[in-house]
Amino acid sequence: MKDKYLRETRMVDFSNPAIQKLIQNMKWKEMGEFERIKAIYNM
Repeated sequence: MKDKYLRETRMVDFSNPAIQKLIQNMKWKEMGEFERIKAIYNM
């Protein structure tokens, strides 16, 4: 059930090159889960 809400859609396309570049530029993958959530929320 949880996976249902984590799948990509046309509106939420995590594979989009612009989104991947943002993730890379913000270094979100290098952060711990809590720090990542905080950084995204405070963006």
